[in-house]
Amino acid sequence: MSSYPTREEWAQAIEAARKEGTDDGRAAGTWFFDGNSTDETYRTVAQMVADGDPCVWESYRSPLSGEYADDLTPRALVESLDIDDDAISPEERGELCDAYEDAHRDAWHAEVERVAKLQTEGEA
Repeated sequence: MSSYPTREEWAQAIEAARKEGTDDGRAAGTWFFDGNSTDETYRTVAQMVADGDPCVWESYRSPLSGEYADDLTPRALVESLDIDDDAISPEERGELCDAYEDAHRDAWHAEVERVAKLQTEGEA
């Protein structure tokens, strides 16, 4: 690793990317439903999750997609981790981005599932 003299420091950077991805993914998942979501919407999503229907996840988009002007970029992600983006290789940047995106996706899915189940608890 060009910018990290020890494996431990690089492992800490990867873990920091995962934590940031988890936090951001959980926050993004809270926007799946809004104040106008109906009980039927919650029930439908909860059932789709229970059935393993992949359609429920089609609205997920990569946080590093660049789809919107204010999206997080790989460079901004790396710099948010207090790493000089110019000091790491493209492979290292990719490793950090993968760790962030994987954690983001998993946390987003978990939050959507959690809210759908929470809103349908007690229904028979």
